[in-house]
Amino acid sequence: MNLQESIRKDLNKLSQLSEEGALVDPFAAMKEEIADWYNNYGRYESAEFGDMCEGYFEYIGDGDSQTAWNKQEWDLYQKNHGLDEDDLYDVDVNDFLEEAPITSKMFDDIQDINQKYLPDMDHEEFISRIQHGAGFEGQEAEVEIE
Repeated sequence: MNLQESIRKDLNKLSQLSEEGALVDPFAAMKEEIADWYNNYGRYESAEFGDMCEGYFEYIGDGDSQTAWNKQEWDLYQKNHGLDEDDLYDVDVNDFLEEAPITSKMFDDIQDINQKYLPDMDHEEFISRIQHGAGFEGQEAEVEIE
């Protein structure tokens, strides 16, 4: 089962309502936002590692942001700056992100979800729990879910 299927499976489990009509899981809204993030950015090819979301998980695990860069943005950046494929890891990340709106937005969106719901959780831990399906039991959500 891939990550997207796993997230959808978790969301289906969370659709149960309490007697008052409130969601049982305080992280249901967060999980929905993560699923939306994956659906939005997982459809794009990364410059170095499958789709952009899988590339982002690899980036957080090993520290090379290039694994998450949008392939089309990287190709355009190469063309505009007279670079070739071998230059991928020599490019300044911030310089690239200034010219890469999809990649930049993807990074910002997942970090915003982390900060919105679990601001005290390290981002690497947050991503690891998503990637490996560890869940967020025992954590307290910062955002009150109605």
